[in-house]
Amino acid sequence: MKPRREARYLVVLTAAALTGSAPPLPEKRVDFQTLYRLAVRHKVEGIAYVALSRVPGLPDGTLALFEQAYKKLLLAENMQRGKGMKILNAFEESGIDCAALKGFVLRPLYPLPGMRTMGDIDVLIRKEQAGDVRAVMERLGYAAADFGRNPDVYVKRPIVNVEIHKALIQDKTDFFDTMWTRLVPEEGKRHIHAMTREDFYLFMLAHLKKHFVGSGTGIRSVTDVWVYRKQYGAELGFAYIAAQLEKSGLTEFEREVVELCECWFGGGERTKAARRIERRVLFEGVFGRP
Repeated sequence: MKPRREARYLVVLTAAALTGSAPPLPEKRVDFQTLYRLAVRHKVEGIAYVALSRVPGLPDGTLALFEQAYKKLLLAENMQRGKGMKILNAFEESGIDCAALKGFVLRPLYPLPGMRTMGDIDVLIRKEQAGDVRAVMERLGYAAADFGRNPDVYVKRPIVNVEIHKALIQDKTDFFDTMWTRLVPEEGKRHIHAMTREDFYLFMLAHLKKHFVGSGTGIRSVTDVWVYRKQYGAELGFAYIAAQLEKSGLTEFEREVVELCECWFGGGERTKAARRIERRVLFEGVFGRP
């Protein structure tokens, strides 16, 4: 049986953590061990801890369980940020064009450290520089666990995993195939690049859709969209975004995801579309689908 009560309370906790409010104790009985396991599966255990730390009257040992996970996330965040910057700077020095992706960009946008988990360090390169990248990575002490496909995977014990992407998502346009024509160098750098904020938003949505219709996705993917829109919404060129969403066939999906974000975190209505996406995210996606 899927833990529906715990899943819904996890959304309450996530909303409280993102908005800085204090969540209530659940009105109905929630199994906190199940809640913890579910938070780990949705990759929001750090967010859950931040919220639960503001809840009085928790069962004995509950907060300590989440706090231990949160402290591990803080250690991992410091390590990954340091290792990631060392890799990017090494690429800069070696003349390798690169751009950080996914969690490495999103993590600093969250309200507190440790709230956004990250499994791998993801970096985009030009595919013709893959051999140069391998030489640099091996010089930095990484071993190629998978080389020649996409992404190339490098590991460094005990817990550092790096995915080197030579191409982005394939869709019915050439938008992601031509990303290098739109990437811009970061300030003071020649080879470390970044997507425009609009292109990153589009990539985030396309990546979310890929997982949503494939093996499934979880709460963290929805929080990413909310956090990104809260941080940059006033600055985003939505006319450009809307045009590309239409070309990529993502218009309806983006609308439904935004409706779910507003429902969960902004006090918005639980629309029919929001309920449909919610059901898939909470009760299907995180468990995988056949």
